[in-house]
Amino acid sequence: MSGDTYFRRAINWMYGETAYLQKAPGPEIGEKHVNELLGRHPFHPFDPEMQLDHPCYNANTMFYKCMTADHVEGYELYMKHVSCYFPYKTELMKCLSGEKRRARAAGSQ
Repeated sequence: MSGDTYFRRAINWMYGETAYLQKAPGPEIGEKHVNELLGRHPFHPFDPEMQLDHPCYNANTMFYKCMTADHVEGYELYMKHVSCYFPYKTELMKCLSGEKRRARAAGSQ
């Protein structure tokens, strides 16, 4: 029986010396936050250009204040997102998704 079975090839592809899963990201992207890699604002979903009359303005402001507050001073960016996730980031995301849903509903009528 051949030693080159489907399962052996799959295991080598995932865990072998030149395997896909062994490839580490380069140093130029290894320490960056996903928002930076995607070209977003580092505090995404925060929108620095949101107008005062936008329904989500207060949630946007509260999330920004949390991300720049004293209690997260010195934290890495991902830990700031973790610390401000509930209720600030969740409220902002719910508000923004609700606005998108209402805009789509109004556009389809």
